Amino acid sequence: MAIQKRLHLVALILILILLLPGPLAAADRWQLAGPEGGRIPALLLDPSDPQVLYAAADYGGVFKSPGSGVAWSPVNEGLRGAEVLSLAADPGHPGTIYAGDDHHRIFRSDDGGAHWSGHTVGFSMGLVTAALLVTPEAVYAVVYDSDRPTVYKSIDRGVSWSFLGLSGARTLALDPADPHLLYAGTSGSGVLHSTDGGASWTGAVEGLPDQAAVTALATLPGLGRTIYAAVEGAGVYRSTDGGSHWQRTSRGLLRAEILNLAAGPAPSTLYAVAKPGPSSGHVLYRSTDGGTHWQRAAGQGLPPDFLALTADPRGGAVYAGSGLGSTGVFRSLDGGATWSAFNHGLRAVPVDVLADPKRPGIAYISSSSSGSPLQKTLDGGASWRPLGGFAGILDLLAIDPQRPATLYLSNGSLQRSRNGGRAWEALGPGTYFLAIDPSQPSVLYRYAGAGIERSADAGETWAPDFTLPSCGSSISLAVDPSSEVFVGMSSPCDSASPFLLYKRGLDGSWKAVTGPPMTSLLSTARLAADPRQPSTLYVSVIEHPLQPVPGVFGEVFRSTDGGASWSPVPGLSNGITTALAFPAGEPGAVYAARFGELTSNVYRSVDGGKTWAIAGEGIDGEGIDGGFVLSMSAGGGNPATIYAVTYGGLYSLTRGTP
Repeated sequence: MAIQKRLHLVALILILILLLPGPLAAADRWQLAGPEGGRIPALLLDPSDPQVLYAAADYGGVFKSPGSGVAWSPVNEGLRGAEVLSLAADPGHPGTIYAGDDHHRIFRSDDGGAHWSGHTVGFSMGLVTAALLVTPEAVYAVVYDSDRPTVYKSIDRGVSWSFLGLSGARTLALDPADPHLLYAGTSGSGVLHSTDGGASWTGAVEGLPDQAAVTALATLPGLGRTIYAAVEGAGVYRSTDGGSHWQRTSRGLLRAEILNLAAGPAPSTLYAVAKPGPSSGHVLYRSTDGGTHWQRAAGQGLPPDFLALTADPRGGAVYAGSGLGSTGVFRSLDGGATWSAFNHGLRAVPVDVLADPKRPGIAYISSSSSGSPLQKTLDGGASWRPLGGFAGILDLLAIDPQRPATLYLSNGSLQRSRNGGRAWEALGPGTYFLAIDPSQPSVLYRYAGAGIERSADAGETWAPDFTLPSCGSSISLAVDPSSEVFVGMSSPCDSASPFLLYKRGLDGSWKAVTGPPMTSLLSTARLAADPRQPSTLYVSVIEHPLQPVPGVFGEVFRSTDGGASWSPVPGLSNGITTALAFPAGEPGAVYAARFGELTSNVYRSVDGGKTWAIAGEGIDGEGIDGGFVLSMSAGGGNPATIYAVTYGGLYSLTRGTP
């Protein structure tokens, strides 16, 4: 009888699983949708298979290319939104990879990046794992604590860590012929070495400059007790006796500052990343005689901010990773003379996005980190093409809901395009906040420092419309379909209310209206108006950590009467709602990006916010970065394409697509 009951229970569970609603049963997934590239602080060739390349893509996590010329794919399950800064492989355990992030965590994968498990390293929040080294006996990590690096050690494959000290250590290396001989480059004591697993360190500085600050170490395969050190302001030095004596080997490097070193494929080949001057970009040098002589490699095609560098030891390709320019990974097949982008599938460029609300598949992105600050897609993010005419930082502001070929941005001045971004015209000073009247798109409102200005001619001319209190922050500006305008301000220092809300009526007059309840003057809030429903407002509250209600991060409040009354939105408490989206093609749908203690996800409601379900799988940062959604924009069509901006790149979701 007990067995029969269990069988009935199992059958019931299976039936319930089959009856799950669309977002869970169909397993809609968020897809990487941004342009190819990203900031690459670390590169790693798998020592057991040098065709396999890993790239740390900052907040984008880790990407993997399984073979020369094969496209990249993200391998991030379990990374929990880590900002990955360092990578290392365990030569004794094929497929075992370590990744260090900037929030006191080191992750390990035993299956080539498919799955990760992470552990804290016993130090406080916010520390940076700058370097990792794996030996047959232990894993070592260089960790920055208040800009002062130290070394930690794990003898159980990263599960627990012990503090070794060695204050000032910047980089680590293992002797290629002696697995017990460790080297540490320091910020003022030259190069130290240890033969007892880091318990003690010694070093002779004979031949090195006084208080030598080492920026990089390198060894050549098969050359035991030979170590190379890049020294700030002094070039490259070589030791052939395990670090006891040093000789400068910088002929040809001139006065360039050496930022990184990497062993080349040939037995005596070295590469150096150098910065010739304070305002110059990075250049590549190459030595084919063990560092005695250096020549500048042509480096044609390399970005000026590349820093990460690795080479196939079998004599194949050399790879470089870009810096803040976020241009991705580059590959050379001729020893560094020429380079080409190697980014197919690597999508980790931080962007902002503005989707066409009527025409499916059309969206615009801006990015100060890519070579093209403004780009457009016609296929939902599968491909992007640059829109010329701009440089530097751009802020995408708004798109005309009725004539979506008209859009606005700010680059120090307010810019308008009437033809989908092909041509632009300047309309005066720039702004960070712009709202379009959805019923009268030629009517615009903007925040102008002291208050709100209004334009009745699509931005050609502006006139002051309302003066805001002088003390406040987190300005929010929204217009509903009935042409009523709402302005929200957080944390006004001269008011008993933490959130002030003002409303412009149809007669042009402004008045204060009651905002939602907030528990702390240090709380902040964001205001949004549903562009499809008159008088429907949402305010997402982010409570201060020292608020009176412990454990409550924030709530979302909704008003259906233009702010006269407010009620909490069920299902959106105990977390931070960072963005809301209202797709024009799905009249009852609302999307909310949420960040909680353990997870970060996007939720969807089809009943005006009464009930919520996870909208697709894939944005699972589970930490304070990575999957953390900064903003969203809804495209046209039903189902609409929802674009979500994260620190790790742009994602898109179209329900019902694989």
